[in-house]
Amino acid sequence: MRTALDALLRTLLGERAVAVAAASRAWSSAGVCGERHRLELRLAGDAADALLEGLSEREFALDRHYVAEIAAVEVERQGSEARLVIEALTIPLD
Repeated sequence: MRTALDALLRTLLGERAVAVAAASRAWSSAGVCGERHRLELRLAGDAADALLEGLSEREFALDRHYVAEIAAVEVERQGSEARLVIEALTIPLD
């Protein structure tokens, strides 16, 4: 079975980025359970700009999961490359 992290990585990466690190942990609040994800990505600067544009408002089509929150928490640029750290909260739809 594919996890929410796998689906989120596939959706964000496409063919434009490399996942440097990715981690997930269980999350719950007031009877709602999900997962918190932290993704470190490296990609070209123009691809980073495209990914970041409207990131928190974007809707993601993930198998059996809803992206409740997503945000870039770190953005570093070095020459023509960018390093992004993205944090997200996913909730299962089942």
